[in-house]
Amino acid sequence: MEKTVSAEVARSTRKWAFLDGVDIEFTRENIEGGVEWSIQDRRHSVIVHLAGRMTELETELDGCSMSVAPANVEEVWIVPAGYRYASRARGGDIEYAVITLHEDFMIRLFSGLPSLETLSPMQGVRDPFCYWAMREFMQATACDADDVSAMLADSVLRSLCLHLYRAYGCAPAREPTHPQFDSARIKALRTYIHNKLAERITVAELQAMVGMNSEAFLSGFRRAFGATPGRYVIEQRIRRAQWLLIHSAASITEIACSTGFSSHAHLSRTFKQHVGQSPSVYRDHHI
Repeated sequence: MEKTVSAEVARSTRKWAFLDGVDIEFTRENIEGGVEWSIQDRRHSVIVHLAGRMTELETELDGCSMSVAPANVEEVWIVPAGYRYASRARGGDIEYAVITLHEDFMIRLFSGLPSLETLSPMQGVRDPFCYWAMREFMQATACDADDVSAMLADSVLRSLCLHLYRAYGCAPAREPTHPQFDSARIKALRTYIHNKLAERITVAELQAMVGMNSEAFLSGFRRAFGATPGRYVIEQRIRRAQWLLIHSAASITEIACSTGFSSHAHLSRTFKQHVGQSPSVYRDHHI
């Protein structure tokens, strides 16, 4: 991942070309002074946020603004081959991994599986499996001379590639048969939802913003955001709650109110369904 900075930063990177068609880059970096990253490659890139505090994040994918909040641990960004990704961030010490995959990586590793057209572009999607795989890979490669660890690392990466194929792979493209949002509509909807997370949001008001009937809007929204409007709003509220739990002293009740949940209990129930932990346990484990 190419990088420019607005101030001198501390940065250390380790790289591996471990499997045919798969490269790994693991980076520890201080971004207190601000940093800019960019990717434009003929290969797919998967970014996994592993640790650390981020206070600001602006991202852009093929000219479309993708930023909704700073990265949380366990979240991934997927940059399909040929896409241009740019981001600007600020915070403290962070750790992240970048997995680079040749377009035909699955054919190289699993010749019996159908080929992919590409990977789906994603931003800020919680993916515990990717996080676990990178942690396991780092542990296995800590001792380069250990043959058993090398075999473990190989197995972890193969499992990760299969997961990416199943979770984010796109079949060969066909002529579009469903409504699609242009980049201006996507940006407007994302910004509107982000700015109103603490308030009531209805499908009718989102639909009115893009001037589509109900069926066309719902189809276009799912294609643009990878989820229904209701699910997308919940995901963004949970993301904001995660950030506030780690980076603020606000009570869980206060966080619930500021993220659009009706009560402490409502936030706790929904948070555990999505994250697998209660808000209080999540805060204790990440501070």
